Amino acid sequence: QMTNGMQMSFLPNSKQFLSGEHIAIKLSARNSGYVTGFDLASDGTISLLTPDPSSTSIRRTDRSGQFETSIDVTPPFGADQILFIVSQSYPVELLSELKRIHGRAPNPSELDALLVTLSRHSDNLAMKSFYSSP
Repeated sequence: QMTNGMQMSFLPNSKQFLSGEHIAIKLSARNSGYVTGFDLASDGTISLLTPDPSSTSIRRTDRSGQFETSIDVTPPFGADQILFIVSQSYPVELLSELKRIHGRAPNPSELDALLVTLSRHSDNLAMKSFYSSP
C-alpha cells in the first residue's frame, strides 16, 4: 500500500525476525530523490541506516523512485520502527539532526526538533514496524 506517495516492504515478508536475520528493504516513491532512512529501536535508540553516518555521501532512488537496502537484526530486541524519507532537495537539517543522535536515544529537545523536521517531510515519509527477538 502507498502511504503519502511511498511504499515500503520487507523481504522476507514478515513482521517478526530473529537475531542475525537479514532484512531486505524495498522502497517505492512517486518521485526520485535523496534517501534518508533510520531505525527507532524499542529502547528509543535512533540509528541512521542511510546514508552511512560515517560518510558525507547520500543515496538517491533510481529515476523511477525505487530504492533497496538491507539491515541485519541486532539488539536491542523488541518493536522497531523503520522510517524512510525521500527528499527532492538535499535534506541538510534532517541529516544533521540524525547524525547528531545516531546510536543513542534523543533527549526531549532533540526529539522535539526531529519531530518538527520530520513533519516538514510528511508527504514523503514511509514507516514500517517489525518485532525482533534473540
